Amino acid sequence: MPTYDAFCPGCKEQHEIEKPMQAPMPGCPDCGATLTRLYSPVTVQYNATGFHTTEYTRFEKQVGHERAARFRAQREDAEARARAGRLTPYEKALEAI
Repeated sequence: MPTYDAFCPGCKEQHEIEKPMQAPMPGCPDCGATLTRLYSPVTVQYNATGFHTTEYTRFEKQVGHERAARFRAQREDAEARARAGRLTPYEKALEAI
């Protein structure tokens, strides 16, 4: 059975509960108030060395070295313009989204 972190709004205590996924949240074992499930933030970290290099190498194999080099140059130019604050109207509109 899955384990969940839960918070009781009545007694302001945090509890760890076991319940089936589809079952409603149970009452607090201390005061009986309905528990609220706590969600923890999830982050993904790529700690492997060469992750970008591996992906770029695969991209080069798919589109060819010349086209990949043009793409890289365009990307670097766009990043430099963004750092300098010289975006095109289209890029400014994309940032507003």
